[in-house]
Amino acid sequence: MLEQDRLEYENEDFSGEDFGERELRRVTFRKCRFGGAVMSDLVTSGCTFERCSFTFAQMGGSTHSGTAFLNCN
Repeated sequence: MLEQDRLEYENEDFSGEDFGERELRRVTFRKCRFGGAVMSDLVTSGCTFERCSFTFAQMGGSTHSGTAFLNCN
């Protein structure tokens, strides 16, 4: 689960989570799993997703500004 004001996550499992209309700013995710997560209204700004897995994640409608997806699948 995401924690307010936490800016770094590593090896976390967010599978099946509902990110709803959440907005993330300058958060870094490394080797995290988002399998089947509902991210359809997620807004990110300045975030980094590095070596993360998005298998079956629902991302249609999400918007990303200045966000990097590095070696993700």
